[in-house]
Amino acid sequence: MFYILGLLGGFAVSNQSPINARLGGALKSPFRAAFLSFSLGVIFLGLIAFIQNPHFLGDIIALTKTNQPWWVYSAGIFSMLYQTSNILLFKNVGAVKTVVLPTLGQVVMSMMI
Repeated sequence: MFYILGLLGGFAVSNQSPINARLGGALKSPFRAAFLSFSLGVIFLGLIAFIQNPHFLGDIIALTKTNQPWWVYSAGIFSMLYQTSNILLFKNVGAVKTVVLPTLGQVVMSMMI
C-alpha cells in the first residue's frame, strides 16, 4: 500500500509543474497560480484533517504555544518557493530542466545537511 502511495506521489509531482505552468499562463502570473494552487491545497487538506480529527485547529494553536524553534514553521515557505520556481522554470527553460534543476538542488542540499 505504501509503495503504491509513493508511486502516486511521484506521478503527482511530475504532473504538478506542467499543470501549474498552464495555470500560470491562464492567470498571467506565476504568483497567482501558486496562490490558487496552495489555496486549493489548504482547503483540501483542511477537510481531510477535519475528518480525521475535528479538533485539529486546537492542536495547531497548542503547538504555537510550545517552545519550538522558528525553522519548524518554514516548510510552507519552502513549498511556496519550490512551486513558484517550478512555474517560472517550466515556462522559461522547459520540462526537462524543470525536473532536473530542483532535483539537483535537493541532492546538493541533502549532501550539505
